[in-house]
Amino acid sequence: GSYIPPAPPPVSGAHRYWGVVKTNAAASGAYHTELEVYAGATKVNVTYAMMYSQSGLGGVDWSKLIDGNNSTAGFHTDTAPVGAFYRLDFGVGNEQLLTKWRWYVSGAVTAIWDVVYSDDGTTWTVAASGLDCSGGAGWKEAIWTNP
Repeated sequence: GSYIPPAPPPVSGAHRYWGVVKTNAAASGAYHTELEVYAGATKVNVTYAMMYSQSGLGGVDWSKLIDGNNSTAGFHTDTAPVGAFYRLDFGVGNEQLLTKWRWYVSGAVTAIWDVVYSDDGTTWTVAASGLDCSGGAGWKEAIWTNP
């Protein structure tokens, strides 16, 4: 399903780093199998080199998150605690003003994410909260606004 978050203020400007932070406790479930991000209606190309860092995720295979195949396993959150994260680095000169983050999940998953951004990879700001991946297989997305 599609989730439009209620709160965070609009994202202003393009940012080098984007990611997600898990906000709920670990629970067993299916895999996150694909990742898509958008700037407006335009899908932004995510490459393996942009896969910056992660913490707390299980069975991680970055390449499978961007292989265009939702039956390959990118990672699971079976043991991922609150605060587990996944981050992208778009690089200097390639900063992005994202408006949507999408995961494809292969089945029932208990994972809720905040979408975050940073200019320095240290200080993070929430762009969208409550990206809920429950409810069975399919695309789960968060959409937010920019001024």
